[in-house]
Amino acid sequence: MNYYSSYYGLLSFDIDGANNGRAASPSKQESTTWIYADTNADCTITNADGEVLRSEYGISSGDMEILDTKMIVLGEGMPARMAWKVRASESFHFETESDECGFYAEIDEELYAVTGTGISTVDVSKNKINVTGFDINYRVTSTASMEDHHYICYYGNEPESLELSLDGTAPLMITEGNQHAEIVDVRDLSSRQVS
Repeated sequence: MNYYSSYYGLLSFDIDGANNGRAASPSKQESTTWIYADTNADCTITNADGEVLRSEYGISSGDMEILDTKMIVLGEGMPARMAWKVRASESFHFETESDECGFYAEIDEELYAVTGTGISTVDVSKNKINVTGFDINYRVTSTASMEDHHYICYYGNEPESLELSLDGTAPLMITEGNQHAEIVDVRDLSSRQVS
C-alpha cells in the first residue's frame, strides 16, 4: 500500500489535464511486519502504541489493524499457527492464560520466537526477550545479532522469569533455572552447543 506525502503524487495520473509534465512526489511506504501465535492458546498481543490484537484459538479481534492473515499448518501433533501482517512496532507484549503457547514476532527483520509451557507474558523488543510465568519450560529462538543462515536457541526451565539479551555480547545469562543454548546453521541444521 502506498501513502503519498501530498496530493501532488496523484498529479501523474492526470492523463488529459494540465499536470501531465509534472513529476509525482515520492511516496512513503509504511513499514510492516508479521506476528504469529499458535492457535492452541488464547492470547492478547499489544504493540508499542498500545494497539491490541486478541486471538481466541485463531479468531482475531481488537484495534490493531491487520493488513493480511495466514494460517500455517505445521503437521500432525503440532498446533496450527496464525500469522498477522501488522504495522511495524518497536516492541510487542504477549499475554496468555493457556497452559502451552507459542509467540513469534519480527522486529527490524529479525525473528524472535518463544514457545513452551507455564508462560504468562512475553515482551519482545530489539535484541531483548523477557518471559514471566510459573514453572516455565521454554524454548527461545532468534536470528538477532547472528550471522546469515544462523539462529540461536535457548531452552530450559525457570521458576518465574527469564530475561535474555540478544545483542551478541553475552550468549548466555546466569539464571536460577536450568538453561542451555546452541547456535544452529539453517543450511544443514548442524548445531554448536554454547553451554
